Amino acid sequence: MYTKMEKSLEQKLASAEEYAQKGDACIMDAYLSSAQTCAQKVGRDISEESRRIQKTGYANAVSVKLKNAGKYAGEGNEYIMDVCLDLAQIYAQKVGRDISAEVQKIKKILKNRIELST
Repeated sequence: MYTKMEKSLEQKLASAEEYAQKGDACIMDAYLSSAQTCAQKVGRDISEESRRIQKTGYANAVSVKLKNAGKYAGEGNEYIMDVCLDLAQIYAQKVGRDISAEVQKIKKILKNRIELST
């Protein structure tokens, strides 16, 4: 039978996994941080679970942020596009993925959008 703290830990890990699947790395990280605090209190090592969840979450976040960056590039919103690209690059680095080609394609979309509107 789980104690309240152990049940809370399991819920936080499940929530972290849910947000990792969605590619929402920020919320995933918040749940993992909270889960780590619970894990320490119950004397459980969740480092392997955390790494697995982070790997999934960061990989999915790269795709989400690149998609969002492309959307904003197409709308001509350079600032938000850049924010999305910065986050995509941070997450890509965490999973060892080179996204330089995708970044260049997205920047070209913005350039073409700006040229069309001038």
